[in-house]
Amino acid sequence: MKETKPDFNRIRSKVAERIAELSSRNLKIETKSDQSLVTEFDLFINALIKSELDLADSKNCFYSEEDNKGLEFPAYILDPLDGTKEFVEGRNEYSISLAFMKTPELQNQENWGWLYNPGTQENFFNGRSLNSKKDGFLGFVSRTEFEMGLHNYESEKLKLKPIGSIAYKLGLLSQGKCDFVYSKKPKNLWDICAGTLLCLQAEISLFHKKQELQKLDKEFYDGPLLWCKKENFEKIISLIS
Repeated sequence: MKETKPDFNRIRSKVAERIAELSSRNLKIETKSDQSLVTEFDLFINALIKSELDLADSKNCFYSEEDNKGLEFPAYILDPLDGTKEFVEGRNEYSISLAFMKTPELQNQENWGWLYNPGTQENFFNGRSLNSKKDGFLGFVSRTEFEMGLHNYESEKLKLKPIGSIAYKLGLLSQGKCDFVYSKKPKNLWDICAGTLLCLQAEISLFHKKQELQKLDKEFYDGPLLWCKKENFEKIISLIS
């Protein structure tokens, strides 16, 4: 029996209510020990989704950026707000990222992912398999990495667009809005899990250091990471190398 999914519409409604309330006052922001930001909005979403999952009667692990005590499967894997920096700066390039993994194997049919951008109200739950391009690729990359000059390989056959949240980028990729997503910097599992599962539905694979991953069983993945269709992998690698 597949795991019961939370009420995503109710979550979205409560998130919208909190955003409206936050707009009337100053947002509470803290800096964590790793120098990343956490806001009261991150913590609200974390508590909201945890309550919606009804973990009291569940044997599933809850593994979140704001609430992690070790990863075990089956697991709910959450990034309450991937792209907190963008949210704080008023840029709509962030996403709630929630996944359920019965097992770490990516092909397990009981696994699922959900992404939601409260700023744009884009709701990603199903990947769309689209025809693959043969010539010319559009890639989404990290805004921070792009501004640091880490992606300087544009050409006639390859165009880049910097976007903040990795989860949001993967949601867009799963809907055919670009041909690949490329990250040179490391990512935590909660950053990429839901988006990777959505991309898999669209027949898009995750390559870690040029090797296609068949499972996500680690808490941390160093770069580079590339999401694209298998048939485009060699062409894209030749253009970004």
